Amino acid sequence: MREIITEPTLSYSKAFIFVMEHFVKMLKAGHSELSICINNSMTVTYAVEDGVVIGACVYELDKGKRQAWIYSAAVDEQHRGKGVYNDIYAEVERVSKAAGMVVLNSNVHIDNAPMIKSADKNGREMLWYRTRKYL
Repeated sequence: MREIITEPTLSYSKAFIFVMEHFVKMLKAGHSELSICINNSMTVTYAVEDGVVIGACVYELDKGKRQAWIYSAAVDEQHRGKGVYNDIYAEVERVSKAAGMVVLNSNVHIDNAPMIKSADKNGREMLWYRTRKYL
């Protein structure tokens, strides 16, 4: 049975190792940047099956701006396509609304088709593309 858990700080959560391992995978795939900070002001919502973390979403609730920002989200490869991220995202949305947030933001790499599809499925709209040129 899948359990969805939310904890107020990532560093002390059961999901910490999972998040760090998948963050490295996202860096290697070019789907994240080193400049993204993960710290104790971040909330984490994660899925557990049989005592093992199988997916997680790290986000910040900016109460001053009433906006939540998703910084990192991942589902273990063996559990993709089974609704894990949708369950996690539904809880992130619920937690964000309960905290008074009116907007839920995230950045998605242009080559990350599964996350773009998931964002669309969950009612998030693509607003802009960021460009970069290395000099």
